[in-house]
Amino acid sequence: MKRHAVASTAYEPRIEMTPLLDVIFLLLTFFMYSLVLTVRAQVLPVNLPTLTAGQVPAEAEIAAITVDAAGKFYLNTKPMNFDTLKQQLADLGKQTKPPVVFIALDAKAGDVDRGPSLIRLIDTLRTVGLPNFYIVGQKDAEAPPPTP
Repeated sequence: MKRHAVASTAYEPRIEMTPLLDVIFLLLTFFMYSLVLTVRAQVLPVNLPTLTAGQVPAEAEIAAITVDAAGKFYLNTKPMNFDTLKQQLADLGKQTKPPVVFIALDAKAGDVDRGPSLIRLIDTLRTVGLPNFYIVGQKDAEAPPPTP
């Protein structure tokens, strides 16, 4: 019996990188796009109260005010007294497109009653032309989703 040699093909097996690169660029584009759509508020890491009713804010320019347990004010993580905060808010209110203000209160009860400070802050926001503000809190896991 005569043996025949198997003819080898001119093409050697290879790994195609094009589909892999397509998937990588697709993932990169997805993560970049999702990063652009996130709303970023520069609040200090405080214990936020749990809220049952709430809504997801629309995309807008944001100014974040944090009130810690001691009653100190922070504007975009910068500590300041109330008079300086009032001046900064007045400057923000004079902009052609004023930002939306997020107010984050520390849920931990401190030695200071923050109720009068919060009322004075809300009054100041309305006085300087920043009527769009939201109180920030954690989502209650047991609450039903809000209706639009």
